[in-house]
Amino acid sequence: MDYQNQNLTNSEPFLDDSSLGEDEPKLLKDRKKVSITKLRAVLYILAAHLSGWILALYVTSWFATSQLRSGDEINQIVPPIRTEITKFEFKTDDWVPGPKDPNVTDAIFDNWTKLLPKGQGMVKIPDFHDYPYLAKPGHLIHNDLAYNTAWVHQLHCVYWVMSEYHRVLHHGPNGNEYFIDPTHNSYHTSHCFNYIRQAIVCGLDTTLEGGGEGVGVADGSGQFHVCRNREQSIEWLEANSFTDFRAIA
Repeated sequence: MDYQNQNLTNSEPFLDDSSLGEDEPKLLKDRKKVSITKLRAVLYILAAHLSGWILALYVTSWFATSQLRSGDEINQIVPPIRTEITKFEFKTDDWVPGPKDPNVTDAIFDNWTKLLPKGQGMVKIPDFHDYPYLAKPGHLIHNDLAYNTAWVHQLHCVYWVMSEYHRVLHHGPNGNEYFIDPTHNSYHTSHCFNYIRQAIVCGLDTTLEGGGEGVGVADGSGQFHVCRNREQSIEWLEANSFTDFRAIA
């Protein structure tokens, strides 16, 4: 026991202030360097993970938008519509009134209306806030906010411009060239002209058109276009519509 106590008493401390001596500043510096090195390593790892997440989000976003075709709904709420080859026809009697018709006939009105889905292409998207490229709904249907569908809107505008053009032709210059029928809606017509202009520029149909089936000029008839399947689009729209009502104007 005495031997152990003597050894403990006479033994030198393992590490005290005197043992550090002149090496103390160097040890502190070394410890500081190690801490800074570890901190930098952690920051590099965090930065690498963050960059990886950002790159993954960018690639995912790019891949999603790169798969979109012209005319696709950008938020991908509406399923992709398959395409088909469609030949443009020259016959106009079923769609445009003749010069002796005072107004658009009921038959022509019905033909245009049959092109539309039931419900007028109006659909409800309850979680619209979750889609970055979806504007706030702009229509109120049965006390519910609704969205219109572009191709239905465009078709309505073409019909409207056609009917207003026929109205002007029918009343014609009669000594009062600037006469406009009181029921003429110039704002609506101007809107439709501008809207159709933008729709054409957006779609950019690149079909190469040759001589038509009418009088031989390039009137657009007789050409084959890559078109979307209207029945498939109508099926989705009617499944998400508010009502069964439809009318071209």
